[in-house]
Formats: sequence, C-alpha cells, structure tokens
Amino acid sequence: MQSGWKQFLKRRFASASEYQCLGIHYCRKGLSISVFKAHGDRSVWVMQHFIPVENWQSELESWVKQNKLTKTPTYLFLSTDHYELVQVDKPTVADEEIAQALRWSVQDLVALEGDLAVDYFEVPAQPTGANKINVVVSQAQDIKNLSEGIVNSELTLRQISVAELAACDLLYGQEEPCVSITQEAGQDVCLSIVKDGQLYFSRRLRGYDNIKSFSPDELRMGSIDNLTLEVQRSMDYFESQLRQAAIRKIVVSMESPHLNVICDIMRELTLIDVEPLAYTFGVDDSIPVKDVFHCSLAAATANQLIEGEV
Repeated sequence: MQSGWKQFLKRRFASASEYQCLGIHYCRKGLSISVFKAHGDRSVWVMQHFIPVENWQSELESWVKQNKLTKTPTYLFLSTDHYELVQVDKPTVADEEIAQALRWSVQDLVALEGDLAVDYFEVPAQPTGANKINVVVSQAQDIKNLSEGIVNSELTLRQISVAELAACDLLYGQEEPCVSITQEAGQDVCLSIVKDGQLYFSRRLRGYDNIKSFSPDELRMGSIDNLTLEVQRSMDYFESQLRQAAIRKIVVSMESPHLNVICDIMRELTLIDVEPLAYTFGVDDSIPVKDVFHCSLAAATANQLIEGEV
C-alpha cells in the first residue's frame, strides 16, 4: 500500500539479525508468526509460533529475546477483524493528498468511528468508465499500538499490510492470471485473482467454516460445488468486465486434511488446472506446516521485494 500508515513506520533500525525476516499475522485470537533464514539465494521457513492476544506485547518481547530475533525485518499482516476494505472513486487531487482526502470521504462508508488510519492501493483494471481505488480503514490507535508493540520488542517493522494483499506476495512472479483460494483458521475464505503481482479482484466467502471437518464423501455432496460456482462467477467478471485473458490456473490453501480432494472436485467442474498452493521458499523439516500461518508466510516475498528496491 502506498501511504497513510507510513507515518507509523518512521522508527527503523539497521538490521543485524541472523534471520532474514519475520512475518506476523495479527488476528482476533493473537499473533501467528513465521520466521525465515536465507540459505543461498532462497528463503527457508525455519520457525513458527503463536502468541495469544492477551498480553501479546510482553509475550512477544520475551519470545524475541529468547530466540535472538532482535532487529529482524518484520512484516505485519492484519486479519479482516482489524480493518474494513471499501472501494471508492479516486479523489481528483494530487497523489500526496489522496490519503487525506480519503479520510473524509470514507467516514460514512465504514462502521469504524473516531480517529481512523486510512491507506489505499490501486485497482489495476476496471470496468469501462470506472476510476476506483481500494481503501483500507482501521482504528489509528490500533495501528499505533501494534507498531509500538513490535518496535518495543526490538523488531524492525518494515511494512503493515492486509490479508487480501498476502496473495500477491505468495503468487509473486506468476505473470498469468491466477485464482487464489485461501482460508486462515477461523476466517472466511478469501477468493483473489492475482496477475503479475497485482490484485485484480478479491472477495470474502462465508459459510465454509466446517470444511476442515468434512470427509472426502461429504466434500463431494455440494459444498465444493457451491465454492466452485463462486469461483466461476469471479472469473467471468475478470474476463468480461475487466477485459482480461482467460484464467487457466487456480491455487487452493484451505484448512482441510483433504486438500487434494477439494482440488480434484474443482478441477472436474472448471476443466482447468487446480492445485494446492506451492510455496516459493523452502520449509525446514522441523516445523509442521499449518494453514493458520498463511498470511505471515507472505513476509518472505515481501522482504525480497523491499530489499530489491533499496
């Protein structure tokens, strides 16, 4: 994202950590953390941890010291519990004034009240005649508390982002359009369409909380059919309204022990390639992969992109 929250990131330290980067997904229940080390030209996921939301600041500070993570570049991803995402007409002001203009225009569009932190990201393709931008709104005090809690733990906060944009990092380098279907534990399904590192379309789908408990036979009784119908509608919008090339690939990362069955069902219904999300980084043998860490894993690519800009 381009502006707004950058004011909370002014305090930065030179990195002197043996770790490459650290990703935090902040949700209602707490902090899901992923830690990476550089092995040659590749990032490797070497550590995972969860900190309950109660007293997370002191817990994080102790954990960072215990694991010698001081000054590790850190990327924070907010769950949908902590912000609202709306699409509005782009203000006709100079780029440096957009965030301030949005602060006033979105007040009547969101349920949040009081002092708001507002940020935005562009829409790469739009229906004919539209000029929209995606606006992210959160409580300013929440962002301040989060950033201070991370900095006070002696981590180097590099970026604050949102769940919808995690797919852009995880699918970075995918030049052709791709549908991403992801689900963090306890969260709604996030359906995104990403092309060349940019988010073209995103929506949240409710009603799939029990997918993780379904057997293969139960999965074939209609729930995945309904999910696939939503995917097909989204692909139709992408191709017809946004005038983009046909999508030939879907990647899935959901909280289910039968992910391959889900992919098989969707492949049969869409007649295109459907496969589990494959990570571009390595995974240390010592950690059990958990889908709950999906957003925090986007830090690996986010760090590489920011380091490449320096």
